[in-house]
Amino acid sequence: MSTTRTARRAQPRVKKYKPETVRSAFADWAVGPETDDGEQRMFCPLCEEPGESRTPSASMNPVEGVWNCLKTEEHGGSIYDLVVKLKRERGFDIRGGQTITLPSTRTAVPAKKPKAQPPLEDQAKPLEWHDQLGEHFPERIEWATEQRGVNFDTLRRAHVGFNGTAWTFPARTSTKWLQVKFMQYPKRGDKKVTQTPGARAMLWPAHFLQDEPTLPVLLCEGEWDALLAEQEADGLYVAVTGTGGAGTPPADLSALAKREVFIAYDCDEAGREGAAKVAAKLRDSGANVHVIDLSRLGLPFTQNHGADISDFFRQYGGNAHKLAEEFERLRRVDSDTERDEVLRAIEELFLMEDDPRGSLIESVRSDDDILTMTPGRYVIDGWVPVGFFSDFFGEPGSHKTFVLLDMLRHIRAGMPWHGREVEQGATLLFEGEGLEQLQPRIAAWNEFHDSPSLEPGGSVSDPVDMTTPEGVARVVRTVRDFERRHSTRVVAVAFDPLVEYMNGEENGEGMELATLGLRALARYLDIAVIVGAHTNAAGLRARGGDQLRMRSGAHVRVETLKGGRIGLVQEKQKNGERLALQLMPVRVLDSLALSMYAKQTAAEYYASKSGDDAEERATLKLKLSEESAAVKTSKADELLIGCVTEFPGIGKAKLIDRCAGQGVGKPALGVRVDELEAEGRFRVTRDGTARNAPSHYFLVEPDAESDETS
Repeated sequence: MSTTRTARRAQPRVKKYKPETVRSAFADWAVGPETDDGEQRMFCPLCEEPGESRTPSASMNPVEGVWNCLKTEEHGGSIYDLVVKLKRERGFDIRGGQTITLPSTRTAVPAKKPKAQPPLEDQAKPLEWHDQLGEHFPERIEWATEQRGVNFDTLRRAHVGFNGTAWTFPARTSTKWLQVKFMQYPKRGDKKVTQTPGARAMLWPAHFLQDEPTLPVLLCEGEWDALLAEQEADGLYVAVTGTGGAGTPPADLSALAKREVFIAYDCDEAGREGAAKVAAKLRDSGANVHVIDLSRLGLPFTQNHGADISDFFRQYGGNAHKLAEEFERLRRVDSDTERDEVLRAIEELFLMEDDPRGSLIESVRSDDDILTMTPGRYVIDGWVPVGFFSDFFGEPGSHKTFVLLDMLRHIRAGMPWHGREVEQGATLLFEGEGLEQLQPRIAAWNEFHDSPSLEPGGSVSDPVDMTTPEGVARVVRTVRDFERRHSTRVVAVAFDPLVEYMNGEENGEGMELATLGLRALARYLDIAVIVGAHTNAAGLRARGGDQLRMRSGAHVRVETLKGGRIGLVQEKQKNGERLALQLMPVRVLDSLALSMYAKQTAAEYYASKSGDDAEERATLKLKLSEESAAVKTSKADELLIGCVTEFPGIGKAKLIDRCAGQGVGKPALGVRVDELEAEGRFRVTRDGTARNAPSHYFLVEPDAESDETS
C-alpha cells in the first residue's frame, strides 16, 4: 500500500539582519533590557521620538527579525522592511543608526536631541545628604571602603551622600542638580535602586569630565565601578558611568563627542550587549570608541552577574597601568569607528569556523533556487570574477605589473580589455615595490589610449598584512573611505606582488593565511581582487603551495614568448572556459603599452606555444651539432648519466642544475636529456598527464633494456 505526501511550496525566507546589528542601530529607541525571549520594548521608529514621547508603544525582536507598534496596525512587520522604509524616507542607515551622510542631492537627518530635563525642586538636598554621610554615618563610609574599595575623598568628589536609608548619587549640570539615584542595601535580599521622578539616563559624575577634558574616558557600568576606577586612575584616564545601567545608555552623550572612550562594562551577557548599544550611540555622537573585553584581562565571563571593573582592581591584581596597556592594544586594533563591525565580519569570513550548535538549513537551496540564481559576474569578462581573487603569476621580468596596471586602467575607463568587456568602476592598487615605477607606465598608457576619461583610482605603497583579519579589515576601511571621498564604487583591488603583503612561510602557513585573507576581502566587499605573484625558482608554478591555485577564481600564468610577446594563459578559471592572450609590448614614450597580438583559448595557446618551442629546440640542436657536438655530447652524457645513477628519480630541472657549470651549458644539457630519453637510455615517469607535470628520470641499464626488448 503506497502513501502520498502533499507537496508544500517552501515559504519565502524572511530577510533579516544580524541581531547585534539591529540592537546597535535601534539603541536610541530601546527602553529597558531585552527579555529572555528576545523582546525589546521601544519607542516606535515611525511615530514616536525618544525623549519627547512619554510611553513607548512598540516592541522589536532582533532575533526573529520582526517588530510591532500598538498605536496603529500600519506599523509593524519585518525589521528589514522597516529599515528599507526608514532609509527611503529619512536616510536611515542600519550600519550607523539615525544619522547618515547622504549624497549631495539629499540632506542628513540627525537624531533629535532630547528636551532639557527640569532641575530638582530642592536644590539643597544633594549636598545636605552628602554632609550627613560625613557627619553622622561613619559606618557607611567604612562599608564603602571595605566592601567597595572607595574612600571618603572619592565619595566627596562625587558628592555621594546618605539620607538615613539609602546611598544618594546626585547628578547635575554645571549649575543645577537634576536628579538623584538611591541605592539601598538591606541585610537580606538584593539591593533596591530608585530614582527621583522624571529621572533620565545621563553621564555621572559629569563634572569629572569637565575637570579632565583631555584624558581618555573609561565608561563603567555602575556608579561604584566608576568611583573606584576614578580613584585608581593615576592620571591616566577619567572614569564615569551612565545612570541607566547597561540597558539604557544616556540620551545625551554630547559631552563625549570627539573624546576617546573605552567602555568597560561587566563581564556577562548583559554587559556585552549594553556595551554594543552604548558604543553605537557614542559613535553617532562623534566619539572615538573602544570596547574593553574584561575576559582578556583575566576576569571570568558568566551569563549573568559577571565580574566587573571593580573586581579587576580588587580581586584580579588590576591597576591603571594595566588598563592603559589595554587601551594601547585597542588603539592598534580599533583604528576607527567601523573596526568592530568590519573586523567581526572579516574574522567570520577569514576563519570560517563552524558552530557545532548551529544548522545550515537556511543555506540549503533547491534545484529551482539554483536555476534562478544570478550567474557569476566578472569585472573583466572571462578573466576576473567578482567575489574571488585572481592571481597572475610569472617570473621576474615577465611584465606582470604592466598587465595588472593595464587591467585596472581599462576597468576605470570602461574600455574593453583586449576584446573582453569590463564593468566600469573605481580601482585601488596596493603596490609593494614603490609607486615611482608607475610614473612612466601611466604616462605611456595614457598616450597610447588617447587619455580617456577615467573613474577615480588610487595607489598605495604602505604595508598591510593580508594574513591577518586586522590587515584585511584595514583594506576594507580604506576602500570604504575611498568610496566616500570620491562618491563612487570600487570594483577591483589589486596587490602586487603578493609576497610584500604577507607574513610567514610562502610554502606553508603564510600562503594559507594570505589566500584566506584575499578571499575574505573579495567576499566581504563583493568585488574582484587581483594579485601579482612570483613563480618558484624553476619557473614551473606559482611560488608557495597549492593554496593560491585552489582558492583563486582565476589562476593565470604570465610568461615571455618568442619575439618578446607576453603570454597570459589561464591554468584555472572557476566559472568558464580557460582562456589565453598574447600581448605585444609597444614602446611608448619612456615605457611600454600593451597591444593585443592574439586572443585564444588555453588549448589553442598551448598548441601554438608547442610549435614555437619545437622550432626553438630544432634550431638549438642544429647549432650544437655545428659546434663540436660530439665532444659536448660526450661530456653531457657523462654528467647526466652519472647524476641519474647517483640520484634515481631526480626531476629534470634539478638534474640540469646539478650538471651545469661543468663545461656544458644548461641549454645543451636540456637538449641532451630529451635525446637520452628518446634514445631509450633514460626512463621517465610523470606525476599526472598535464603538460607541465613533474618528471622523474631513471637510468635504463643495457641488460634491462635487452630484457624489455625481448
